[in-house]
Amino acid sequence: MTPSPTATATPTPPVLTGSVAPTPATVNLTSEGTLDWAHWGLTGAGDFDHKATGNGMISNASVIGAIGPFQYGSYPISYSWTDGTPTASALNTTTGIYMFGKSNGFTLTVPAGREEHTLLIYVSVFDAQGQLTASLSDHSSPDYSDTSLVNSSANTYGVYTLTYRAASDGQTLTITFTCANPFNIFGNVSLQSAALQ
Repeated sequence: MTPSPTATATPTPPVLTGSVAPTPATVNLTSEGTLDWAHWGLTGAGDFDHKATGNGMISNASVIGAIGPFQYGSYPISYSWTDGTPTASALNTTTGIYMFGKSNGFTLTVPAGREEHTLLIYVSVFDAQGQLTASLSDHSSPDYSDTSLVNSSANTYGVYTLTYRAASDGQTLTITFTCANPFNIFGNVSLQSAALQ
């Protein structure tokens, strides 16, 4: 008797998609970051708070540029959490960090594999056009890039939603957010928080 052929599962294709929307007035990072979350600039430009049980999935941001980052204390968007480290909790903090100048900004990473995840990146521009780029280390899906966050005379706040899945485990998703076009010497881009689901 001839054995029946064994069915072969079709591999789930890799994906990297993104979109940007206005940031809500309040963000609860404990609720949004079910796997991990991060917040920058709570009391100073070097502060990095994150989910205590998040295993550091969201890396600390590295700056792109020679001068900075700088801390800002009164964004109109507020962030709260109750499961953080080194700061255990915060209520409605309006802080973040920013970088001046063309091509300057931030970069950070999260793990990527064959399981699909969603990453939220909370950013803003001031007198500038921002550029967010996301890329998988195995290049199994085309990079995502967006320059639609722009304001030539004031602030604009946005949250990027990135959905991603690599072709194999052990990969990395790298995100950069930079100032593509400053409209004057004060033009800058800022980073407040990120949340991983």
